[in-house]
Order: sequence, then structure tokens, then C-alpha cells
Amino acid sequence: NENRFLTQREYPQMALLQTSVTDAGILVYKKNNADYNFIIPFAPQKNERVVVNIWDDICQAVTVSNEADEWFSNALGMACRLVYMPDDSLRKVDVRYALEEEDVTSFSDAYPVLIISKESLQDLNSRMQEPLPMNRFRPNIVVEGCEPYEEDTFYCFQIRDINFYGVKLCGRCVLTTVNQDTAEKAKEPLKTLYTYRARNNNVYFGQNVLYHGTGIIQVGEEV
Repeated sequence: NENRFLTQREYPQMALLQTSVTDAGILVYKKNNADYNFIIPFAPQKNERVVVNIWDDICQAVTVSNEADEWFSNALGMACRLVYMPDDSLRKVDVRYALEEEDVTSFSDAYPVLIISKESLQDLNSRMQEPLPMNRFRPNIVVEGCEPYEEDTFYCFQIRDINFYGVKLCGRCVLTTVNQDTAEKAKEPLKTLYTYRARNNNVYFGQNVLYHGTGIIQVGEEV
């Protein structure tokens, strides 16, 4: 009823949904049953506007379709709706870290891009009994060829003609403890991160990033 956003923090079964892009739309399916799938059209099938809540933010969204609502409700075992953020719905990033007043994000936690280096993950894994894959941290951009945690200092960098700006280290939560293949929860990696990456009652892994410019970036490009 509240139109409040849902995340794996409360509903780890969401980890079992996988997506891929097709010509017809976004294919979403269950990792343990690929035949149980649904294609989300690129454009919503309805014009119904709703107000949604993401953390402390309130913004406009458009419902996608009754079929989408039914599929996700069945897949996750709870009543829910799928919504789309239209171009005229502008959700601003935290003003304390914005570069310009018009810096916005979408339905992501707080920022449009997260960057982590492979070297940082390797260093973390060297401290734990069981190594974890990068998908625990869900970065948009993964870099390699630097020192561990060097991305903490990536205040300005460029990929092709797009300028990126590191504005805030990413504080990590219990979502990182959800196994993305099984939806099971454990204590790692937070337990280990707290031993060496803690500050102000939080632990940090990765850098939140803003960007100016548009274009396409691809795997293998120089940063």
C-alpha cells in the first residue's frame, strides 16, 4: 500500500531473479528455473502514475503492466508491483555530495554508478576463508591494474568522452551478505570488512560515482 521499494535486505529471494536484454525487452527469469520467465517491455504498457518511496525520497513512477505485477508477485511470493521511472521524474542525489544541482539518480540506492577494482576484491578475499565473487557488491564499473582500494581516490576519471567523478565511498550493508546464487545469508563479508575498513560505525567498499556526458562504454576500455 505504501508503494515502498523492495530490496534484498528484507527479501533475499530477490537475488534469485536474473535479467538479460533481448530485442523484445528485458528478460527476467529465476536462476534455478530459467523456464519461469517474463519479458518486461522497454516501454510501460500503462499510463497510471503512482508516487513511490525510496529511502527518504518520494518520486513519480509509472506502473508497467498488470501481467508484470502478477509475475513478480508469484515469483517472489508476496504482493508487489513493477514500476518504471519516466524521464520527467528527477530524483536528486544527496545534495551534500552533488557536483551540480541537477545531478540525479534513478531507483538505485543513492548514486547512479559504483566502481570497484578487482585488486580490492582480491585483497578482501585474501583475508577470508571463503572467497566471494564481485557480484556480492554489485558495481557498475569494475577496473583492474591499480592498487587495492585505489578507487577510493578516483576523484575524476574519464572513459571515452564521459567524465566520471568519485564523490563518496560506498557504505556497505547486509545486502552484501546475501549469496547471489542461492539467496542464503551469512556473516561475510561484513565481518571481515569491519576489521580493517570501518569508519564512523560503517564499513566502506567501493566508490559512489557521478558522471557528466552520455555515450556507450564497453568492457576492456581504458580508464
